[in-house]
Amino acid sequence: MYNVILMADIIYEPIKKIVVHEVEKLSLDQLILARSEPGRPIRIFWCDGIAFFIFYSMDARYAEEQMREGTIICRHIFYAEVPRYEPIVSMNDDKFGNMGSVKAYFEEVGWSKRYREIVAWIKEWENKYYGK
Repeated sequence: MYNVILMADIIYEPIKKIVVHEVEKLSLDQLILARSEPGRPIRIFWCDGIAFFIFYSMDARYAEEQMREGTIICRHIFYAEVPRYEPIVSMNDDKFGNMGSVKAYFEEVGWSKRYREIVAWIKEWENKYYGK
């Protein structure tokens, strides 16, 4: 048995608001290409039929201020419809030019309430703006 002595109060304050400035639907090829950086692995999230990645606010001071208020700032969300989850997608195609073969690693993030909420929002947004 362990004796636990708390030195500080622990307060749980979940995010209250996510602000999204731009959303862009791409094909899977375009999504992988948009995420690729020479010499770095391509990691993309997947949840409920949507593959996506997010660029957050680049201004650290502003992002920190917003976070204190319970807000996350998403500058841009890129996504593609990918009905079936696969952990690795390999592409050998001239679409990638001199990059040759490309591997993208997909992380299933359905365990995260926040990502499930973001994907549900993307689907609503798509229905509203693309009339799907």
